[in-house]
Amino acid sequence: RVLSGMLPELDPQAQQQVLGLICDRGDLSSVQPVLGMLNTDSEPVRLMAIKALTTLGSDRSATALFPVAVAGEGNCKKAAQQGLARMIGAGVEEVIQAKAASGDTQMRVVAIGLLGERHTAGAFASLLAYAGENTEAISVAAFKALAEVAEAGDIAAVAELLARTKGKQARKSAVAALKAAVSRAADRDGAAQLVIDQMARSDRDAQLSMLTVLNAQGGKTALRAVNQACASTDKAEQDAGVRTLSNWPDYEAVASLLEISTNADRSVTHSVLALRGALRLIKTSDAAPMDDRIIQALYALDRARRADDKKLAVAALGSLPDVRVAERLLELAQGGDLRVEAGLAAVECAGNMLSTDRQAAQDLARKIKALDISDQINRRADNVVRGRRR
Repeated sequence: RVLSGMLPELDPQAQQQVLGLICDRGDLSSVQPVLGMLNTDSEPVRLMAIKALTTLGSDRSATALFPVAVAGEGNCKKAAQQGLARMIGAGVEEVIQAKAASGDTQMRVVAIGLLGERHTAGAFASLLAYAGENTEAISVAAFKALAEVAEAGDIAAVAELLARTKGKQARKSAVAALKAAVSRAADRDGAAQLVIDQMARSDRDAQLSMLTVLNAQGGKTALRAVNQACASTDKAEQDAGVRTLSNWPDYEAVASLLEISTNADRSVTHSVLALRGALRLIKTSDAAPMDDRIIQALYALDRARRADDKKLAVAALGSLPDVRVAERLLELAQGGDLRVEAGLAAVECAGNMLSTDRQAAQDLARKIKALDISDQINRRADNVVRGRRR
């Protein structure tokens, strides 16, 4: 108490020391002296005061930090927001909920965001109501908070509200909230069906927005709906479908993506998006059968529409540690427009093969080095010969 009373008279360094002691003791009787330190000219002291109030907690501390979190500057504003997000103590939740419900827009936006960050119990109903308000800033903040707290059981409610949301930024945030809820569902086909059912009851713009949610978890139900969109004669629906499919999480989408990427009737944009999506899945889907991944990668290479597309396919082949891939890459590295790309992919393939077939990997590396494509490729080939993957 004596040290707290001396705070206004001390130099900044001593003030920080005393504020540190207050943090250590956690005595609520120190709240009032700390409040005065929020207006000092020294930023380090203000930051330490914010830390002290965060540690002390209580409704008084929360009330004092709100103006800093809303209208403060730089490090202090950030520290106040972070402090309110983790502060505990009597009355803290009540202060945040009260400020979320009424007051100026900026104050409400901060408070609504805190309801999501703090995962406040029972906040979903309030956030859903705030998300439906006409003030877009409030709606956006509420949807962002909903993305933190919405669960699988909330999918239908969030989807229905998304369908009624008109503001551009608010709808974008609503999509993110719905995608977050879908991603938390144990039954991904059931979750996708809830979104599809709401799409059937919504206007066209809302349908297109909800379509993009279906790649949150993938699954057969969602894939079927997105494939239908990709085949639509409606350009906007087709575009939304292709872009959604290109970010698909499941290997099962590879065949559909390659069909789009190799179709001469598709736009170059859609072709490139689909090819990149397919090659990403081929490279990263370790649980998928290696034989099928190789077949699909070679198909992408052989049917690629542009030279740049062939380069992407060659690079993807390098991630597949298999003798058949190695032979094809070595063939391409002999000469032609893809010589450098094939050499790089071949040496990557050799490095990946070290753990499965060391002798074959080293033989491949020697053959690549013998081609003398570039110093970089030669160095990497030497590393594989020495048994180093990189």
